Amino acid sequence: MTQRDSHQRRPAQERTCEVRWIRPGRHGSEIARWFSRFAQVPEARDDDYLISPRMPGLSIKIRGGASFEVKQHRGVVGELDIAGAAAGSIDSWIKRSIPLPGGVDLSHPLEVAAWRRVSKRRQIARFPIDASGGGAGSPGAPDCSVELTEVEVIGQSWWTLGFEAGGRGALGRIKRAAAVVFAEPLPTASAFKAEEACSYAEWIEGLGHPGGTR
Repeated sequence: MTQRDSHQRRPAQERTCEVRWIRPGRHGSEIARWFSRFAQVPEARDDDYLISPRMPGLSIKIRGGASFEVKQHRGVVGELDIAGAAAGSIDSWIKRSIPLPGGVDLSHPLEVAAWRRVSKRRQIARFPIDASGGGAGSPGAPDCSVELTEVEVIGQSWWTLGFEAGGRGALGRIKRAAAVVFAEPLPTASAFKAEEACSYAEWIEGLGHPGGTR
């Protein structure tokens, strides 16, 4: 292996802040219209999450067959509380990602006992935020991504709304992006509740357990 190959295989590391709400069923046309006021980029992929052995505080997955990703939970760093709209804890994570040369053939699911496949269809809006905290930034400024996602897992349909930002100032970018997103009231009277906020890893671990939905 050359020095260049070794460098390319070295895990890329990133610190992120995230908050995500997960609900059963599909989000429906009203939520889609509510979110459609922002420019979006669609993405569809299958992720395979390691669920056995259980490793609290870690999220391990093969991302779309193209990379091996490990996320370590670093604790709660803030709270989002927008009256009548959304409440939830904002978590800090360290993410390490290793490209898989040539990809991985995921045409057949991995060993069911150890892995759980999650199919995602995402609409992603990005909000550049001025590093000074003054509002919208230039297109090259650090951003916060907001994802409206339909999820299929073990024959069940779910949907999520998630905010993620990386690097310095990530917590503030999430809060400012959330203020923009929730400036228009939700199309239903049901606000996103704190107990609905969790990571994919936490939610997936509970699926299929007796009496468990998260």
